[in-house]
Amino acid sequence: MNDLQIEKKAIRTNVLNARDAMPPDQRARESMKMCEAIITSTPYLRAKSVLAYASFGSEFDTSFLLGHALTDKKILIMPRVDKEMQQLQLHRVHHMDELVAGQWGIREPQIDAEIVMPNMIDFILVPGVAFDRAGFRIGYGKGFYDKLLLAVNPASTRLSAAFDGQIIDAVPNEVHDQRVDIIITPTQKILISHDRKNH
Repeated sequence: MNDLQIEKKAIRTNVLNARDAMPPDQRARESMKMCEAIITSTPYLRAKSVLAYASFGSEFDTSFLLGHALTDKKILIMPRVDKEMQQLQLHRVHHMDELVAGQWGIREPQIDAEIVMPNMIDFILVPGVAFDRAGFRIGYGKGFYDKLLLAVNPASTRLSAAFDGQIIDAVPNEVHDQRVDIIITPTQKILISHDRKNH
């Protein structure tokens, strides 16, 4: 583990500890605020296809957003962890009952669900532990989303939602780290302008 990875790990631990300590009622209230901000945003409203994930642990609760995407007749796409390939496989979801507990207990599509290619997605909800105002993020350390974001349509919108305590001054980054375009918190919308070619 190099110095940058050690620094990322320390940030991840500190931010997760703070997020885990949030009162459940505050987490629920702020999650709904963020979901409402997402579903009224222009990139979401324009999108035909939406890639989003089922939240777990102390993450912001995505369940309202997932249900709303289906009600809105969006093409809802969700990731499944492919253990052999060590990457995310994307599948279309027609109903939340189709999801099963996958690796780490996170709800995901079944292996035989319809596969969707990354370049077919208009809007991507990107998870993360910590973010900075330049759009850099620290994930859970597996690199799944960095790999995925390299393969998606460059014109797609990459949005993350995070509690205010997840926004830090600067995320240590490497050349392979992928940035997001918008970060929504319960109190603000952070718009990031950057060149896709320059991570």
